[in-house]
Amino acid sequence: MPRGRKLRLALLVAAGLILGGTALWPGRSRTALAVPGGPVVRYIGATHGTNHTAPVDSPLVSILPGSLRDLVRQTFGTPRQGVSTYTTYEPSLAVWIESAPTAPSGGGAPGGMPIGLLGLLADANGVEAGGEQWLNLPAAILANPRVDFFSFGAVPRRSRQLTLRLYDQPGAEDHSLVGELALPNPLHGAWPIWEPERLPLTRTNEDLECTLLHLVTGIRIDPVSSTAAGGCAFPPARPGDTSGAAAVFRFARAGVPDDEWTVGARRITDATGNSLKSGRVISPRLTDCVVHAFAPVLWPDEVWDLDVWARRTETARFDEADLIVLDDIAVPPNGETNRLDRAFLRHGIEIKVESFAHQPPPSPGGHSTRDLTRLNVKPRGLPEGCFLDLVELTDQTGRELKPVASFQEGPPQRAMVWAFHSVPEGAQRLRLRLALQQGRHFRFRVQPERAPTNVAQIELPPGG
Repeated sequence: MPRGRKLRLALLVAAGLILGGTALWPGRSRTALAVPGGPVVRYIGATHGTNHTAPVDSPLVSILPGSLRDLVRQTFGTPRQGVSTYTTYEPSLAVWIESAPTAPSGGGAPGGMPIGLLGLLADANGVEAGGEQWLNLPAAILANPRVDFFSFGAVPRRSRQLTLRLYDQPGAEDHSLVGELALPNPLHGAWPIWEPERLPLTRTNEDLECTLLHLVTGIRIDPVSSTAAGGCAFPPARPGDTSGAAAVFRFARAGVPDDEWTVGARRITDATGNSLKSGRVISPRLTDCVVHAFAPVLWPDEVWDLDVWARRTETARFDEADLIVLDDIAVPPNGETNRLDRAFLRHGIEIKVESFAHQPPPSPGGHSTRDLTRLNVKPRGLPEGCFLDLVELTDQTGRELKPVASFQEGPPQRAMVWAFHSVPEGAQRLRLRLALQQGRHFRFRVQPERAPTNVAQIELPPGG
């Protein structure tokens, strides 16, 4: 289509929209707030899925053919800076905000430090849950509006209305509420109602028994302290905190507690389709049970399916069929990497021991895991509830290398990384033992107890 015809058609479309009383670009939301020391932000829309596009077009513009839509945007639209599209691995709700210019145009960088904002979703009852999102907002927006988003993997889908609460002072002990943005819930619907079972609950998988004794939500999992009786104590969550939960499990065989098992992984789902499995986790062991604390969590008024995969601890006895053994790994000089590229097949899963990277001991100052000595192993297609553990890494004299961190790096085939502060002086060769194990799966359908907010600590087990 010639450019002249495109322009005439665009003018006709714009004129028709204006005459018909429909704004070409989304109108200003009634919900806006001024960020102290920063711009005025307003809610402009929400998207759900894995591929997200900022909702800056009106519905009529969004259905135009691509070239004509671009021409209409260029001719009549307001230029914007910031994020326009993004992709997530799991479906999420993106809450889009627009920041109005706060300084005149004319070049130069905005002054002032970026403003850190913490975003949390609250349901119709004002309860915050489902995870947190951070956003660094420029202190001043020059010339054109800026578009940003908060992304949430879990949403209170029974609420017709949602509230995005914004807090400042990220990382500080106390968060200060900046303000709230109200938005309609695009995922609201009539969802099933689940009936919970009463605790304690015992499930059996082969010869292993798993008993869920307690489940409490509305806590902070950091810091955790010990009680005089040998239990764990958690502070209650405050506004602006990521709400966590703590479950108390006991593992046993034939009724006898078994301390070779612990919680390896967990997933929580609800009847509305929310599912969470990642996040911060601590699992301290008590005398005969495990306290498994994790964040974020779902809303406490929902009934949860709590799926747990138990795993054997690194000190447990493993079958030879579970083990991957390398007896003669050469320690490379400082700053160099020994490329191993040794592949093993265990239980139908390929495990590739990729490399051992030797780094000098880090300085007392700040450092990242990339500055540490690293063992890199890549399992291919590790299913949920299957675990790869470092059982042993020792030098030729039997001195043990203890990891200071372990984590996964980068999809689609995630590498397992164990990081070490240093290698023992004089170490020349290493012996490696890894164990691949399939966890034991247990499912509990429960409604969590909500932690009281008028106490300093929540003890688990209660009184312990």
